[in-house]
Amino acid sequence: MIRERNIRLVGAAVWLFAAGESGAAQCALAWLVRHRRAAALTLQRVEGRTHPVFGAGSWQAACRSLLATNQPPAVRICRTAEDARAAAWATLVLTGDVADPIDGATAFHHHLDAPGWAAAQSPVALIGPYFFYRERDWAAAAPGSANLKHVRAMDFSDT
Repeated sequence: MIRERNIRLVGAAVWLFAAGESGAAQCALAWLVRHRRAAALTLQRVEGRTHPVFGAGSWQAACRSLLATNQPPAVRICRTAEDARAAAWATLVLTGDVADPIDGATAFHHHLDAPGWAAAQSPVALIGPYFFYRERDWAAAAPGSANLKHVRAMDFSDT
């Protein structure tokens, strides 16, 4: 069961980064939050430790990780229709009612930015103004993480 507060959290994160963007960009960012949470839950379950960026697997930490790793485009003033649209995408993604357009990606950046970490990786998608990446070695950077290099079996539970 998806909790309403989690939909609100993910919707707010999507709205912060993608208000006024296409539905595809909003959907992709909601999936990114979902993947980040799942990666953190998987690391917690397999190795018993917290992910250094994505946290311990809470929706709050997954949403906060967007702020920790990316600058939002600008300070936004809430517009009811845009906020509702972002919440709708969050609902569709969290319930699994829309396909994953970013193929498990947990990293992204605006197409005008060129972060150093992206130079060694290939994007899996360009949606709206964002490149999305599956971080092949996010787990390999931490000791004892060899069994997490393939994070396709991530934990998408809502607990």
